[in-house]
Amino acid sequence: MKLLLVVTGSATAAHVPYWINWIAMHRPGHRVRVLVTEGARRFVTPASLASAVVDEVLVDAWDAVDDRPVHVEYAAWADGVIVYPASQNYLADLASDRVDRPSLLTIALSTAPVVVAPGLPPGGLASPGLVRSWTTLEERGSATVLSPVPGVSKHDPTLTSWAPGDFTAAVALVEPDPERVGRTVLQTDLLRTEIDDADSGGWTWTRTPGTAAPAPFTAHSSPEFAAVRRWMPDGLLLGSAVEDSRVYTAPAPRSVAGALIDDGPSAVAPAVLEAVGASLRELHSTPTPENIIRGSTRGVDRLVNWLDGRGLAPTARVARERLNVLPGDVAAGLRTVVSALLDAPSVLCHGAPTLGSVVLAGERPLLLTGEDVAVAPADTDLLWVVGELVEYGLTFDGADSGWTAHVDAFLAGYGGSGRTSVADLAAVRIALHLHDYIVYVGWSTTEFDRYHRMIRYLLENGDSR
Repeated sequence: MKLLLVVTGSATAAHVPYWINWIAMHRPGHRVRVLVTEGARRFVTPASLASAVVDEVLVDAWDAVDDRPVHVEYAAWADGVIVYPASQNYLADLASDRVDRPSLLTIALSTAPVVVAPGLPPGGLASPGLVRSWTTLEERGSATVLSPVPGVSKHDPTLTSWAPGDFTAAVALVEPDPERVGRTVLQTDLLRTEIDDADSGGWTWTRTPGTAAPAPFTAHSSPEFAAVRRWMPDGLLLGSAVEDSRVYTAPAPRSVAGALIDDGPSAVAPAVLEAVGASLRELHSTPTPENIIRGSTRGVDRLVNWLDGRGLAPTARVARERLNVLPGDVAAGLRTVVSALLDAPSVLCHGAPTLGSVVLAGERPLLLTGEDVAVAPADTDLLWVVGELVEYGLTFDGADSGWTAHVDAFLAGYGGSGRTSVADLAAVRIALHLHDYIVYVGWSTTEFDRYHRMIRYLLENGDSR
């Protein structure tokens, strides 16, 4: 692969020689050309970027390349472009279509995938200028912006700066997808799911807490899990504990969420959602041992802690502050709904019946169960399915009747809509999705604002769907 690396004037440019060495060790077949901006030369010298895999290092200025048409040459040559780190000034130049240096004009001319990894000073992630630049790049679709990670300011250790994201992730984003016959991997910092074609027939689903998951799965030795295993409602599939993971043997490799996202509501019969509702009703009707502590679920706990501002990581804190800045008092509305939702009798709950954990096997779906089992109000389960279906409808088709029919089928299978309205259930689930996306996938102003609009619409309009 031929990789163009643009190094700009952020302090983390000093780390780029390490990453070029990583390419030499782990991608020895790659060829690299490097453009170094004048600002970056404060932190790294062109000579320090020399390597066996680097064909050329140039200063990113027209007078430095002797009017050589490197923009034409590099645009035709590169299979992928990585800007690492990308200073706030460089992001603004990209977003405003400036082409006054070789790298900017190369990116404008290139058809190769482009990944931009911002490195920002304290306060940079929330600055209006950065928000505008990031949003413009995302909406244009001309570059993938790799979310930065919190670091410590070199000038004031009490302040949070923002280092560029993992360089290996940037490389993976511009590389061609490897052949992965018979295997699917879905991964965030909250959850990793591997789906493999089992030699003995069927499919093995392995689910593991992500690297930043705030809590482990519910233990197999817990009284909650023992209660589910004892009564084993129809339609649930329990996994085996293998170290920190859960391993399930399922008859199919596709989830209901995958089918709906890829192919729309017609890809899944309403009877499937009705069966999921019936399984949850049976689970909620099972006896709950007296020694089990009543409370909440891992997902709802994440949302409540975020809304209350408790123990927040830097990215979650910036997101919480943005929630206050945007129009509509969404945080207060959500907190009122969640408080009412939790003020209800507790039952034995799945804990996180996302449609991504429902294996699509004809009209007899199987719900992977055991990772989040808890004793909590029933609506803490219902909000997952209802919220995801409403979110799909608002995202893909507005208020399309196909999605409404799926919500109705699920609630019919469950035997009613519970104590909380459909709109409020959906608002809570979408708010949790917003939190989990920003914290465990990466910052995106565009996605943040899109989710915020949906939540505000649901809280202000109720069940007028």
